[in-house]
Amino acid sequence: MIQKQKILAFCALFALACSCATGRPDSSSELLATLRKNMARPVGSPQALRDQNHLVKKVVEEDVFGDMRRHEVAAAIGRGSPCREHPDCMNRGFEGDDWVYVVGQQSHEKVLPLPLLMIGFDREGHHVRSHYVIRE
Repeated sequence: MIQKQKILAFCALFALACSCATGRPDSSSELLATLRKNMARPVGSPQALRDQNHLVKKVVEEDVFGDMRRHEVAAAIGRGSPCREHPDCMNRGFEGDDWVYVVGQQSHEKVLPLPLLMIGFDREGHHVRSHYVIRE
């Protein structure tokens, strides 16, 4: 009986250690919340543009959409514009009904080109790829 308790305690500690290994077990949802907030953020300075570029790159590189479905992406960050409406999206091999997002809003002080986030789905609506275009 004592041996079984030791094994269970070890398993519980191991599971806890694994869940804390990243230091932020829920970093994907935090990153998605930040992305959603920043999509409406005015970008009026070179530093603000660099911040947006960094965010979009991080979202894609950390694969925050993982195995999400189209409706889950829409719930997390809103529905994107159809890729067929954006040449950058179509030129990168996305389908017309995949989504593209402009990350940020034009500021009244200075007009800057804004980064793009592209999200592709398979026929069943599962996320299959993401791509970003950063702006200088």
